[in-house]
Amino acid sequence: MPIVVNARTGATSPRGGQRSATTGWRVGLNLNRSLTGSPHTGHWLTTTREQAHHSGSVFSISSVELWTGLHLVGIGDLGEARESLLQANQLQELWGSAPTATSWARGLLAYHQVLTGEAAGARVTLGEAPAAEEESDGANLWRRAHAELLLGDGRAEEALAAAELMGRTALHVLHPD
Repeated sequence: MPIVVNARTGATSPRGGQRSATTGWRVGLNLNRSLTGSPHTGHWLTTTREQAHHSGSVFSISSVELWTGLHLVGIGDLGEARESLLQANQLQELWGSAPTATSWARGLLAYHQVLTGEAAGARVTLGEAPAAEEESDGANLWRRAHAELLLGDGRAEEALAAAELMGRTALHVLHPD
């Protein structure tokens, strides 16, 4: 599927700009915008949020709130990030998503809670651990928050074991060094 990039906004879309029934693909394709510090991130998230609400898709709304929260954590706006991450987590719980699917929202919200000193809340948010053999990014987001909690508790060996598990289950992610 060809991807088209709008030179003015940096937005991308498949098939020459046709609107998708769901914005989930847009969120995934544009995550790099946030991670690379693009000046278009805020505009893109606002546009994508509007489209998600227009579509009425719980998945789309949850996805855009999840990535908005990640972006806001990345730029240090922890107050606003909390609201987005809470909404993503609540939507997934209400929707009845499986634990593997909710590991994204649970992991990111728990990581936010670790950053803001809410360790007890982070433990509750994490809930059920993903299976050791689970290779999803969501599982590793969960493991990252869990490892941070372990470090905070002075349990460095267990945190290292969690980090090593992340390395074994994220073979598609390679550090540039």
